[in-house]
Amino acid sequence: MKNRLLAAAALAGCALLMTGCGKKEENHLEIFSTKMENQAILQSFIDEYTQANPDVTIEFNSPPDASTVLRTKLTKNRVPDIIFMGGDMTFRDMSEAEILMDLSDMEEADRIKEAYKEQVYNLNPDQEEKLYGLPYATNAEGIIYNVDIFKEQGLEIPGTWDELMDVCEKLKNAGIQPFYFTLKDSWTGGPLWIPMTYDLAGMDFFLDRREGKTTFLGTHEEAAEKILTLIQYGQEDLLGKGYDDGNIDFANGKAAMMFQGNWAIPNIQKANPEVNLDMFALPVTNDENKNAIISGIDVMPTIYKDTKEEELAKDFISFIFRDEKVKAYIEDQFAFPSVDTVVQDNVSVAGVADKFAQGNIGDFADHYYPTGFDFTVTLQTFVSKQGDVEGFLKKLDKEYDKYNSF
Repeated sequence: MKNRLLAAAALAGCALLMTGCGKKEENHLEIFSTKMENQAILQSFIDEYTQANPDVTIEFNSPPDASTVLRTKLTKNRVPDIIFMGGDMTFRDMSEAEILMDLSDMEEADRIKEAYKEQVYNLNPDQEEKLYGLPYATNAEGIIYNVDIFKEQGLEIPGTWDELMDVCEKLKNAGIQPFYFTLKDSWTGGPLWIPMTYDLAGMDFFLDRREGKTTFLGTHEEAAEKILTLIQYGQEDLLGKGYDDGNIDFANGKAAMMFQGNWAIPNIQKANPEVNLDMFALPVTNDENKNAIISGIDVMPTIYKDTKEEELAKDFISFIFRDEKVKAYIEDQFAFPSVDTVVQDNVSVAGVADKFAQGNIGDFADHYYPTGFDFTVTLQTFVSKQGDVEGFLKKLDKEYDKYNSF
């Protein structure tokens, strides 16, 4: 944390130097996005906005390695007027540096689901209830399943842990592989680990661990044991396949379920357009109400607090928050909306609709992990050896502390 605070202080110092810069062109916005995948849809919004407002010019950048480029811009005293970023440590660093504008008073804030507002608050210093960014689009992860296999076997979507185990046993007895794992790519362990940590340890753990008040050891034994149980229902060579190959195999019916996020569904369908998919939240506990859908902020616009174009920047954000624009974005990016006036109605994620409607939403644990802490590699090693829960959790604590430096 010490290193992060020093970095935040450096960002703040760089931002302060902006006040001495030359006069900026009027009615001009610089917009920066840390997500390359949404360049086309954001550019279409920009084009539409400037066509309707011909006196406005907008410079848009979304480069590779965007976080590094953004920090370089800050050190060169060029803070973009609007920055699109995720609800992650980059946002937290910017929030700590106090260079973002509080957008809580914008009308659009009233339409945002409370769960996503809470995610912003939790990333703020001291969890202050201010919206230094407006959540726009979100992702979700859980279990993607083959609808046709479930129907053929007479299976219902499991809502509890025991029901999930029952589904796995029935599939196994029918000669069908329950889960397909793609752990050759370590990051794919995230959708397995993250729901476990949220449902069993809770949001307080993420915040307390950051402050050095708790540890993985002593709090995550059940999560680790349940992961060992789940991998028994996968292929024999757990690390034999990666994300791309696994998506192809899953698309062609090699297993009934897969731990992944909504972003994987278009790739699976590309491999087999006829595959019938849906998604449900990993039922970690036997209390269905405690089993949240893991959904975090993928994209949110922020405004530089000392921008000379505050009114224009807010007007552009209001423009993209129109329901038809939000709908266009989530369809283009196959994402979920942050607002309660738009729904993602693609049938491939219909199984999680109730969780969203209920507001039963949990955040991504890695949004609160320190930069550099790659839990997925440690998880990959643990899964491959299939044992030593204590050693696994101790390793997580050691690696976490190395990068947190509280």
